[in-house]
Amino acid sequence: MFISSVAMVTDEAMKKMSDSELRRKYRDVIARIEEAHQHNRSTRDLEVEYCYMHRELEGRQRWRENHRPENMNRKFIGKPHVVTSKNRQ
Repeated sequence: MFISSVAMVTDEAMKKMSDSELRRKYRDVIARIEEAHQHNRSTRDLEVEYCYMHRELEGRQRWRENHRPENMNRKFIGKPHVVTSKNRQ
């Protein structure tokens, strides 16, 4: 069933969604695009929504990859601070 009056998800709403909820909505948009193509309907708005969701999913994936412990710079993971006579006040 094709519903053309479905409101687009805002950028702010996407950022608040869980990964699974965003992926579910992303797959729904893809299905709606395919259905619109079958019925020769315009897909422009759906494709715009698809692009924004795709960008958000990619950004989350990049963030996860960049924040894995093995990918982080050792100095940011931190070493325990040792109090010595030089840095004691």
